[in-house]
Amino acid sequence: MEYAAAHPMPVAMPGVVCLLGFLRPGRGDIDALLVELGFNVAQAAVPVFLLAELGYPAGLAISHILPGSALGFAVGAFWLAVMGVRLAAREHRRDVTAHVYGSNVPGIIAFTLSIMIPVFHQTRDPLAAWAVAAAAAIWTGIFKVAAAPLSQYLRALVPKPAAMTVFAAAMYTYLGMALLVRLFDQPIVGLCALALVFVGLFADIPFTRYRIPGFLVVWLVPLAIAIGLGYTTPRFGGLRFTIPAVISLAPLWKLPAAVPFFSVIIPVALYQMIQDLAAVEAADTTGDRYELAGILLGDGIATIIGGIAGSPITNLVYSLQPPFKKLGARVAFQFWTPLIYLGLTVAGLGPVGAQLFPWPILAAITTWVAVEVGMTAIRAVPARHRPALLFGLLIPAGYLLSAPITSSLFALHLDPASPAVTGALEHAIYWQAVLGLADGFLLVTLVSSAVIVYLIDHRFTAAGAWGLVGAGLSWFGVIHSARVGWRAAPAYALGWLALAVLTFAARWYRGPPQPNG
Repeated sequence: MEYAAAHPMPVAMPGVVCLLGFLRPGRGDIDALLVELGFNVAQAAVPVFLLAELGYPAGLAISHILPGSALGFAVGAFWLAVMGVRLAAREHRRDVTAHVYGSNVPGIIAFTLSIMIPVFHQTRDPLAAWAVAAAAAIWTGIFKVAAAPLSQYLRALVPKPAAMTVFAAAMYTYLGMALLVRLFDQPIVGLCALALVFVGLFADIPFTRYRIPGFLVVWLVPLAIAIGLGYTTPRFGGLRFTIPAVISLAPLWKLPAAVPFFSVIIPVALYQMIQDLAAVEAADTTGDRYELAGILLGDGIATIIGGIAGSPITNLVYSLQPPFKKLGARVAFQFWTPLIYLGLTVAGLGPVGAQLFPWPILAAITTWVAVEVGMTAIRAVPARHRPALLFGLLIPAGYLLSAPITSSLFALHLDPASPAVTGALEHAIYWQAVLGLADGFLLVTLVSSAVIVYLIDHRFTAAGAWGLVGAGLSWFGVIHSARVGWRAAPAYALGWLALAVLTFAARWYRGPPQPNG
């Protein structure tokens, strides 16, 4: 904040001078760069680890997945930076904060376990499996681009408290809880990093009189401890020029082969569109009013380019703009992060970069991010609508339980669909109910919170209509089902239909007027 005040950006000046003003990073931009870069470098390795455990060649995964993911990320990040510059210039402001971009872990897991591995086991051809998964990423981007012209209708239909609930469910409940356990991968490193987060970010106590950027300290000090303890040992294998793409038309040729996997692709695409919507609504609360159409279009184009470049890693717009604005970040971080990420990739240093961001450090950083997201949601949602918010925060529990169990089953070479496995899980933890809550959990959050919001406002027709939306999504398997198709989840569809009828009829529930006093 102080840096921005001392160095006003020349937003009223056209041309190169104006652009250079936005490129100059402040302390907040340095913090934001470290968070965004750390998340993306670390998460790019997730599919490599998943595939290696399931027999997929690790070398092929590294050479074919990682380069294209960096290119797709860079395109999307630069797009968001340009949108930030244009918004600042249009409104003659110097405090605009760019949106945050990055890989989508649920999408990574879905494409890895539900597309790449089945194709690999069926064909025993790792290149074919890779190409089909990259084609799935291209389809995901196509759906986003197709949705961009309809964005104004989407924003008009979704009540803002419901969108903010999705924002909090994704970035507070899901992100916070998914990464919190990684804090104790190495307890000494994790707790030292957490202590520095408490001091420098929660308590806002400056690190030295020079006010060193907080996340810089949170990263470097625990990293030094991690290296000293031998927890992480970065190995520099020399520079190796790498094109940030796989030069092959295979992902395009495999577009028809990916169509049978629409049951995986469509829910992932819808999940990411809802995340983009939540990110735009969250930024609105800070005074930065971005157009959803531009966000969806840029995200879609970047996803398509990443898929063509060979990466099945799909990205989305993180709902982290409010906490980044609180850090003092503006637009500069979104220019420099993709440049550094691309530089690491082109130099062949991607794996080394991942070793410099151990999970306990990222988990400690995530605690602050998640709490700031939660605080933003509480402030943005009116008090009367907070029951919808609090209910929505519970829904990701199904996915948080099912995802690690499913990954563990694959690692143990057990088929999650086999009767013996599903029977044992059903007996132990009501497995089918867990999966019903997990499949399409952000859309379930959106629909249920919209119903509650409209009921609180006594808009019974709108509440019933959202119940019908839940019934339709269930019938086609977009929620509560692992596959998309006709009559995919009829029991859930009937349940949502009953909910729609009951909420629509609530207008007649009110008894006689109560006497005053």
